[in-house]
Parts: sequence; C-alpha cells; structure tokens
Amino acid sequence: MKSLAEQVLKSDLHSISRALSTVENRKEGYLDLLDDLYKKGKPSRVIGVTGAPGVGKSTLVDVYINELVARKKKVAVIAVDPSSPFSGGAILGDRIRMKSNYDNVFIRSVATRGAIGGVSDSVFNMIVIFRAAGYEYIIIETVGVGQNEISISRLSDITLLIMSPGSGDDIQMMKAGIMETGDIFVINKSDYPGADEFETFLRSSFTDINNKIIKTSAKNGQGVKELVTLVDSIYEAENDKIKKKGKAILKEGLKYLLLHEMSQKVDEVINHASLSLDDIINGSKSPYSEMKRLLKGGFLKW
Repeated sequence: MKSLAEQVLKSDLHSISRALSTVENRKEGYLDLLDDLYKKGKPSRVIGVTGAPGVGKSTLVDVYINELVARKKKVAVIAVDPSSPFSGGAILGDRIRMKSNYDNVFIRSVATRGAIGGVSDSVFNMIVIFRAAGYEYIIIETVGVGQNEISISRLSDITLLIMSPGSGDDIQMMKAGIMETGDIFVINKSDYPGADEFETFLRSSFTDINNKIIKTSAKNGQGVKELVTLVDSIYEAENDKIKKKGKAILKEGLKYLLLHEMSQKVDEVINHASLSLDDIINGSKSPYSEMKRLLKGGFLKW
C-alpha cells in the first residue's frame, strides 16, 4: 500500500483508479492507505450537486467541468449512482453520463450500496484520495432521490441545489425541507417556459437566499461562467464558515467508518452467537429478549 500511496501522490491515473477501487471494496490494507494519504492531502473545494431526477444535473456538471478546465483547474467528479440489485455495483459506469475527457478531469461512478441519503459511505474516503492526488475541485453528484439527499450537504463544503421550471420541484422540495440543504440555488433549463416565473416564486418565498439564486442552461452554456464565479465568491466570502464546517464533515466521515466496522462486528456476533431461533419461532422467546441478552454480553467490546 505504501508504493500505491506514493503513486497516488504523483497523480498517476492508474494508481488513483486502483486506490479508489481498493477503498470502495475495502480490500485488505485500505485503512493504512487512507491513513498515509490523508496526512498528505492538499486543499481542495468539495462541491455537492443535488436535485430531483430530470433537472439536468449531469449535463450541468459536464459544462461546469469544462469551464473549470478552461480556468486551468484540476477536477475530480464522484458520480453517485444507484446500486445494481444483482452485483451491488454502480448501474451507470464512469463517463457515461458526462462526456468531459480532459487529462486533468477524473470521473468516478460509485454505487450507493443502499446508503442512507443517496451518498455512498465510500465517498468520504474517495475525497481523501482525490485530495492527495492534487485535485483542486471535487464535485459530488448524487442520484437525486428526494428528502434523503440532505446528507450530501454533510460531506460538501458547498451544495448546489439544481431545479428546473415546470417540474413541480418547488412544492416537493419545500415539503421535504430540501431547500435548507442548498447553499446555491440553480434554476437550470432557464431557456424553458416558466423560468422567470419560477425565479420570482423562489425570490419571494425565500428572501434570505436572493443573492444565491442563479439561472443556467446546460444545453447552451448560459449562466455557467457566472455559476463558477458565484461558487468561488462564496468560498471567499464564507471562508471561516466553510472551515468550521470541516469539523462536521470529519465527524460524518468518522461515523461512516465506525458504522461499517460495527456492522461487520454485528454480523460476526450474530453468526457465532447461540441464538435460540427455534424458541423465537415457536413464540417462547422473542428477538427482542435475545437482543437484550447479546447487548448485556457486551458484544461491542473488541
């Protein structure tokens, strides 16, 4: 793992890909690899992109990448895809949804694997790898599954909430409380009918975010340069706030790590415990009494 870490630090693309697979599949030594890379990570901007299906997130991310590349930036994208019910892997592969093919752009699809909030528990670890490899911008694009997308804001410095006119997203988002997760509110497909009315609705309904609402059209590139500039200006204006959020992001990442290790331990305990399954089936005992017995045994002491 030491040699792999050294190659990642040199931005070797093959080694970055190997490291990402090692981490996602939790191969032996993956924690040592992450430990080495975390200590040598470079500053980067982590941007979450979320919104309902069909609002044009992937297309917008693609043209957003193109603009960053034009500004000589090195960009990594983590595209969180739904898991295949058969293999557990990402249904949509790398680079299928986005066509950017620059040498300094790395796009990686990752399966949700049933993670709550649509964000794989591997994402935090992948951010560590991309930072070590020197990527200045790391974009996390999520599947867009509704209320559970709130978790994207817990892993990103800034979250872009993508909407589109005429889709009914406005009412649904307010019901779900998703508006609270956004730092920048993007009305994509602004060349569609109803875009101006939608903007007026947002500005009148959420007066405290007026300076963070922007219209774009991924199809023709309208507003994309302005969006990149707005993101950068928020990083500068809210630098202290973003730094403070770093502690919360670390806490979220540690939670993912601990939950995985604990779930492994729970599986081990259940497989080796002398559970009275027959007694539970015939009703003389319940799964709850067995759970209390296991807890009293202190199975988390390892």
